[in-house]
Amino acid sequence: MPLLSLLLLPAALAAQQTAALADLAGAEAAIAEKRPEEAAILLRSAARRVLLSEDQAVRAELEPRITALRAKADPAAKAADEACAEAANALARVAASYEERGWLRSSRDLLVRAVAIAPAIAQDQLRRVREKLQGQNIAPEAGAATWFHNGETLEGPDGWTATADAITVVAPTAQQRVTRHISSRRADTDRIRWSCEVPRDSVHGIGLVFAYRHSQDFYVAMARPSKGKWFGRIARAIGGDYAYLAEGWLPEPAANTPEAATPSTTIAMRLQVDNGAIRFACGGLELTAKAPAPLRAGFLGLHTEHTGKDGPPMTLSAVAIDAEAPR
Repeated sequence: MPLLSLLLLPAALAAQQTAALADLAGAEAAIAEKRPEEAAILLRSAARRVLLSEDQAVRAELEPRITALRAKADPAAKAADEACAEAANALARVAASYEERGWLRSSRDLLVRAVAIAPAIAQDQLRRVREKLQGQNIAPEAGAATWFHNGETLEGPDGWTATADAITVVAPTAQQRVTRHISSRRADTDRIRWSCEVPRDSVHGIGLVFAYRHSQDFYVAMARPSKGKWFGRIARAIGGDYAYLAEGWLPEPAANTPEAATPSTTIAMRLQVDNGAIRFACGGLELTAKAPAPLRAGFLGLHTEHTGKDGPPMTLSAVAIDAEAPR
């Protein structure tokens, strides 16, 4: 794969592709040195990474190589693959019938099992069902109010409100320093999608909280104003301290551009969490981090910080939440 192609991919996907190539090289060396068990482990890892790269061209190039190497590493691999494919196809057929009836959650659960058995069989089908679920979950009737109805305000007075696609939060005071608004139900951390628009003229910092267990155990992706600019970071709160996992300044609009002449009145915040992989996009800044410890289901929440100036309550608009509550 040419270096340029790697550079054009998003960093996380390029990393999966690079790791898959490394696994393949390791498997080839293990086969040459007659270490079939090690080769089989590396090839399974490569197959999964190729799927996670979400690049059809990469799949078309690397999957045949993986199949051929598996046949060399394990003479019984073909029979095992056929048995796994048969089981995964059976699950995928039932999942498809559920999808047609609109039973998307049941369809997704079956497809997760199918992918675990034979990743290549149902990965695309699973992605399609998840996209349909995402479309359902961020509809107005399943937006902010669904997650934050009867939620709890911590470290400050109550008075915040959540509607279908907006949340108004009480401004923190210099004495409080921080306020947090916690959702009324927990979310699984295997996949979270959360987005909103933050007022650019806000004088307060605002963060999206996830995996909240208690006041000294949670994660937050946030942005805060400082001397006319904005700063973003991903952090873990543990035992009363913060561990900063990634941080950076939001880029300034390029000179002589429409955005520089008439800046947007809001800043877009987008949070993605996938099994410990955290991606936070905010006003042109993109931060990625890996959770230093396994993520457990926890509450979603909003985190506001006083930055030395008093200001009015903030309204976060275009709020969209796509997450699953633990069963």
